[in-house]
Amino acid sequence: MFILTKFIKSTWSTKKLAEKYLGPFEVIGKPGTHSYLIKLPNHLHAIYLVFHISQIVSLSNILNHINPLPPPIEINSSLEFEIA
Repeated sequence: MFILTKFIKSTWSTKKLAEKYLGPFEVIGKPGTHSYLIKLPNHLHAIYLVFHISQIVSLSNILNHINPLPPPIEINSSLEFEIA
């Protein structure tokens, strides 16, 4: 499982350059219906170990995210792709 870094302070100068997810981490347990207990490494000891399901992303959700290719453009009766 990966943790969303939206509410975690980092040392990056801007949020745009910071990593979007931290992980992968091991799930230890499920204390509630909408929360998970995550095993974090020692350097993240200041972060609370229980995370809401909205702050957790599975690896399959990250890997299945694919940007579709733009449609080809016909130039001189041949199909070509426009590159921005």
